[in-house]
Amino acid sequence: MKKEFLGSGKSDADKWLVHPKVPNAVYQNIKTGLPNLKHIPEYVTSLTGASHIWAVLGATSIYNPQVAQFMIILTFAPGAAGTGAITLARVKEWKWEINWAAFGSPELSEISEEHEQSDRIPPDEFCYR
Repeated sequence: MKKEFLGSGKSDADKWLVHPKVPNAVYQNIKTGLPNLKHIPEYVTSLTGASHIWAVLGATSIYNPQVAQFMIILTFAPGAAGTGAITLARVKEWKWEINWAAFGSPELSEISEEHEQSDRIPPDEFCYR
């Protein structure tokens, strides 16, 4: 199947949350606003910001991709000297945002809106192992 560009966007820098089960990590459920597609698209992501992005793991790891959302979990690489803790205040100060692009089939689903995916992906189901 030929993959087409379906859309792109940027996460909200103010919507990061502390991950409840991964030490020193934040996560975000990123809503794409894509239409009710028949197939889950392939997402490509990158992290932008003003500081400390060199030390981050997880910016390109997509958790639980769905038609209109996916989750990203960010933490510091082991041994990243001088990084300290990831806090919501620091993430906001560093202006961390996820850029995303979606590729796949533009074929729409016949599923009604009442069967759309949940608005929130529980972070405890998706952790680094």
